[in-house]
Amino acid sequence: MKVFLPLLILGLPIVILWGTSEEKVTLQKTAAEEKVEPVVQESTDEKYRKLIVGDWEMDRDGKRFLTVHPDGTADMDAEVSSNWSLLFGKKLKFRIEWSIEKGVLTMLTTGGEPKGKVDLITSMYGAERIQAIKLLDETTLQLPDEEPGEADHIWTRVETAVNPAP
Repeated sequence: MKVFLPLLILGLPIVILWGTSEEKVTLQKTAAEEKVEPVVQESTDEKYRKLIVGDWEMDRDGKRFLTVHPDGTADMDAEVSSNWSLLFGKKLKFRIEWSIEKGVLTMLTTGGEPKGKVDLITSMYGAERIQAIKLLDETTLQLPDEEPGEADHIWTRVETAVNPAP
């Protein structure tokens, strides 16, 4: 009896659960007991900020190469077309700060080389570009021209070669 009673006490819940089908067992939880994980969706601006990072090129009044860094800076090299090269020179480098808010890309020229030519361009055309993003995906960045009726600025992502370790 001394052995039988503890086995009965320990075994009874197992027999009860074993004999109960899952369909008959109903668990009830209060609202406080239920944990609902919030669905966190990445905002369009966050997606754009990730997608824009990298190397881009565009052929418009000469070739332009844009490298966008994740820290909110960018560098642009421009090979100026022959029409404008007499005034600005054949090659220009721009340093840029960028941001994306509410689907709008803002680029501010903060410097460049040759300094005098970059200063001339920013005095003529302004140092800041504010453009609503029409399209930004893995391969294309499409921005409207500031002048109505002009063609959009279409940047194409450049796949950069990764140098293997020696």
